[in-house]
Amino acid sequence: MYGWQQRIKYKMANYRAKVRGLQIACPELEVNSSRKMTSRPKGLKRPKKAEVNYLPTLPHGETKETMEEERVVLLTEVKKTNNNKIISEKMEKTFPYRRLEVVDQMPVVPVVMERWPALFYESQVKEEFKRITTINLDRTFLTKMDFYTQTPDCFQDKGWDFRHKNKKCVGVTQSATDR
Repeated sequence: MYGWQQRIKYKMANYRAKVRGLQIACPELEVNSSRKMTSRPKGLKRPKKAEVNYLPTLPHGETKETMEEERVVLLTEVKKTNNNKIISEKMEKTFPYRRLEVVDQMPVVPVVMERWPALFYESQVKEEFKRITTINLDRTFLTKMDFYTQTPDCFQDKGWDFRHKNKKCVGVTQSATDR
């Protein structure tokens, strides 16, 4: 298995070198190039273990200018109420542009909040995590929480209203609600 891992590692390095030699526009290779490395205080930035979509390319037929227009439309949609579906669609569409901006320019949080206010909604935080890692944040968080904490058996029911479903937990739930 170790030999396979090393072989895949070298194959990917050779592939990246060939793509860089052909001068094909690949944002991930541009960010990690040696001439950019001198401007980065912490050196080379590579995808972490779970980052599947570290730096995706812009959709076919889209440019930075069209994506900037989509971002401006998104800003107007954020000000409206009850249009989460439109906001989700716009955030999904502008993901490569936003990710390129965050990785390449490394803006501070207030700048990101100003340019992408929808990114700080709870639903969009979960979606952004899923876009980057392809992992469901809620399920992962609750699974890990169950792993690291011990809960009474009565809390294992799927329904949140367990007081009426499970008679043996009535004493536990009443003491918890009295606090």
